[in-house]
Amino acid sequence: DDAATIAAAHLYSRGRYKVDVLLLSHLHEDHAGAAVRLMEMIDIGTLIIPGEYDDEDKLFADIEECAIRNGTEIITITENCEVHVGDIEMYLIKSGFGSDEHERCILTRLENNAFTLLAMADASRKMEQKLVQEYELEDVDALVVSHHGSKYSSTDSLLEEIEGRIAIISVGQNYFGHPAQETLEALVAYGYNVYRTDINGNIEIKTGNN
Repeated sequence: DDAATIAAAHLYSRGRYKVDVLLLSHLHEDHAGAAVRLMEMIDIGTLIIPGEYDDEDKLFADIEECAIRNGTEIITITENCEVHVGDIEMYLIKSGFGSDEHERCILTRLENNAFTLLAMADASRKMEQKLVQEYELEDVDALVVSHHGSKYSSTDSLLEEIEGRIAIISVGQNYFGHPAQETLEALVAYGYNVYRTDINGNIEIKTGNN
């Protein structure tokens, strides 16, 4: 399915024709491949991407060209930082281990109206352990599960640390076995209500008055 068309249609149905910030956790096709078409369909104010990328990567080149053409500001993240959008506060954690694109993604802690969401992109076990060791993660209400529910995600140390209530898995039909049964069982064991895009469709979290 065309992710850009689905996303744009969902926004249109809510009467929204502009997005203040589009954050691409990393430049893998399944996370950023629809960005160019989406930017052609929706007015994107600011685009946030990791600061480490391959200049020869056609995906990055196409995204950059489209952003410039449409007047979208580009912010590249090379270190941890905070981004404020209205009442929303986002703390962006720039991970980085080696050359694997999975290991160079942006992890996001988002806070709005006493609601906190932690989005783990495609974080590995190593990245989850680093996150637990170096950051205060308690009081997380919703977890966007890493790597589509891979068996290498959602370690006991992370789930025990954040003590969330809601787990969201972005996943479609695939040949990788995502989400893994052991990951689903771990989430349930730690008391999470699990929502999956392949079963529940679009998942929308409302935290404000709009």
